[in-house]
Amino acid sequence: MYITKEGTGGFTDFLWFDGTSEFDGTEGQWRLYESPLVPVKILQIDWSVTGDKVGMIKYTYTKTGAYEGNYIEYGLTTNALNAYYKIHYYNSSEEKLFDLDVEWSTTLHNGRVKCPAHFQTSDWYCWDGNHLNITCP
Repeated sequence: MYITKEGTGGFTDFLWFDGTSEFDGTEGQWRLYESPLVPVKILQIDWSVTGDKVGMIKYTYTKTGAYEGNYIEYGLTTNALNAYYKIHYYNSSEEKLFDLDVEWSTTLHNGRVKCPAHFQTSDWYCWDGNHLNITCP
């Protein structure tokens, strides 16, 4: 999609976003561009669906720099913990990459979280349907 702004600070035919998708609606990709003054790809959105209850969407920061490749992915699965987030990000205060995984049940509301860089262990930390911390099963 190209956009134009008239008047002060105006611009013509800035490619704001573009993308593709399968004809059957099962997957696609969108790309967003930063600005008319800096027309570089800044965000890529990948998505897919299977049926009407299982799918994923992933937002990836694509601009060159320390945060390039950071992403947030959300999805639904057929597992007991049927929803998830996968987050890969550069923690500037720690000056290193973190990987955070969260899985939960959209029905029972129990779930678990894992972030080795934060918790200093690769163990899962769990909560019950009342959102209270529990020992993981």
